[in-house]
Amino acid sequence: MAVGDEGDSLQLDSTTFLKRLATFHQQRGTALEAAPRVNNKPIDLQKLYQVVLDQGGYDEVSRARLAWRKVGQSFGLGNSNHAAAYAFALKTVYYRNLAYVYSRPPGRLTNSNWQQRLRD
Repeated sequence: MAVGDEGDSLQLDSTTFLKRLATFHQQRGTALEAAPRVNNKPIDLQKLYQVVLDQGGYDEVSRARLAWRKVGQSFGLGNSNHAAAYAFALKTVYYRNLAYVYSRPPGRLTNSNWQQRLRD
């Protein structure tokens, strides 16, 4: 099972998930922020991926009004005067660490290409 098998991310233990994610970033030459924080709260990348997937994926959450704020509530970044800033920071964490792995825009790596490289 590779990181990014939709629906299987929660079946991986978090150490395996992060190792595979780190391998992917290393192969691409990009940086992985393995322990990101928003408003001084730790953000579990595996949980972030699953919450966004459950709401339709990155593109859908980005399109929907206030959807990143709803994602933020899953991390205790709820209703405050700074909710918009926290939502933007969370979206940035996702984009930097997970977007290339879990989305397949035209001209980028396909799901099967990167999954094949990360297989055990």
